[in-house]
Amino acid sequence: MDFLKDILQQHGVTGDFWATASSADKDAGRDEAWDELKSLVVNLPESEALALLNKFADQSVLGNKPTYLLLAEIYTERGDAEAAAKAHEKAYEAVLKEYPDPEDLCRLGYLLLKHCGVEELPLCEKDFGEGLIVFGDNVTLFIASKSYEPKVPEFADKAQTLTTAIRAFGLAWLYYQARYDREMKTSEAWHELLTLDGLRVAFLQAGDLDAVHKVCQHFFDTWLDYWEDVFAGYALVDPFVANFRETVGYLQGRLTRDPANRRAAEE
Repeated sequence: MDFLKDILQQHGVTGDFWATASSADKDAGRDEAWDELKSLVVNLPESEALALLNKFADQSVLGNKPTYLLLAEIYTERGDAEAAAKAHEKAYEAVLKEYPDPEDLCRLGYLLLKHCGVEELPLCEKDFGEGLIVFGDNVTLFIASKSYEPKVPEFADKAQTLTTAIRAFGLAWLYYQARYDREMKTSEAWHELLTLDGLRVAFLQAGDLDAVHKVCQHFFDTWLDYWEDVFAGYALVDPFVANFRETVGYLQGRLTRDPANRRAAEE
């Protein structure tokens, strides 16, 4: 599993970030952004400062934009590109910190992919009939076809939105993979499966074929090897297997057509 951790780390997903996100006050980022704004306007003429504060407050509430994203826009208007870039990055981090629950992170990743205009979305619980499944030894799994959906802010930057989707799925996966060191529940295995399919789609959209390969490898060599017998006899896993096999076929086709990709894979 370390090879997938390494790939996620390249996309800014680390255990340290997970620890920070899971313990964060979801309002802290907004408060910090307000403090930063106040330090910006304190030396401005009163009329300009009031206009800026009012605009900031109105758009934060009515425009469904993260506070740091609004701050980034203000920096951009004022020609401070460096400060705008820092505020922009904090805006996306703040979204992840608002949803420390791994199931919510998976749903957040799904919604962010929708906002990116992805046509072939990953599988989600809504694709399966709601109900209680009883496996052997009284092991149960409840699938909810209707579930809470996190509120997704409106981001204009498609590339950064996609990166945030990768991070949302990645943070959820870090939580589930850590459960292998304990007694992982069937419900957790199910949600890890949804997370892996999310990562597969997100990395495909990002064009990171090495990451796609690593996700497929983890699915077949680890998840399916560990859980196939538990889910045997139920059709739940079949569409995931079909998705990953199709993706592996796509990757093999790319390797065949592009010698450079083939050499990189062999290395």
